[in-house]
Amino acid sequence: MSNDTRKSRRALVDGLFATAGDGSEVRLVISRCAACGAQSFPARTVRCAACSSAELVEAESAMDGTLYSWTATPRGGVPDSTMPLVVGLVNLASGLTVQGILADEADALTIDAKVTGCVIEHGVDEKDGATLLGYGFRLARGEEAAS
Repeated sequence: MSNDTRKSRRALVDGLFATAGDGSEVRLVISRCAACGAQSFPARTVRCAACSSAELVEAESAMDGTLYSWTATPRGGVPDSTMPLVVGLVNLASGLTVQGILADEADALTIDAKVTGCVIEHGVDEKDGATLLGYGFRLARGEEAAS
């Protein structure tokens, strides 16, 4: 019998992001068209949206970028939550623009702020107690903000 009391952690939705072994670096799982170079997130599996080629390759994209826009809204449907849900559009260095939850408080955000990827906890699965994870963004700090 195991004495391991650690709870498992898993992605809320499979196939959207990958993390380094220690979870410190988060990367989006994207598709890249071998014919025209177009990138898509979430990853496409059938045809390229730009040229209709079926030559799609799964790849990963770094999540460093700049905050294009954001909004904060009350967390509807989350019992006992007083925190607003802050969601932003981020222009990634790779050229993609993606939407994601922002881990920082709205008062700390500014348009064109440097951001980087992070893991966001979305609660616990009632069936097995696993912590459910998603990707998000946080303000870049230190060397991250300088690059």
